Amino acid sequence: IGAFMAVEMEHADLVSQVVTAGLQPARQGETGVLMFWFLSVPHAFRLAPPLTATDQEMEDGLALVLKALDSVT
Repeated sequence: IGAFMAVEMEHADLVSQVVTAGLQPARQGETGVLMFWFLSVPHAFRLAPPLTATDQEMEDGLALVLKALDSVT
């Protein structure tokens, strides 16, 4: 149980790039953001933050998502 949101992209290949970019900081030992792509909707990815996330944690997480989006668009 948690909050769910989806981001729809124009092209499916962008989704893979964004999801990979979101994981990149974690691969380097930094804080990253975990995003998932849909099998049924190849041009969208989803986020599922916990219900216990604070406003600051949500802002920090969304900043990482924006950074991932900026890196591929």
